[in-house]
Amino acid sequence: DALERIFQGQEDDGSILSSIRKTGKEELYADMLFLLRFGSV
Repeated sequence: DALERIFQGQEDDGSILSSIRKTGKEELYADMLFLLRFGSV
């Protein structure tokens, strides 16, 4: 899963990823983080 790979190595107790999953918008957040990191989708 893309979000799990993004959050690997981060100092997080899983609450951020859990809250994203609860919203049901995992793909949207994954695309947004990819865009912010690499500048294109």
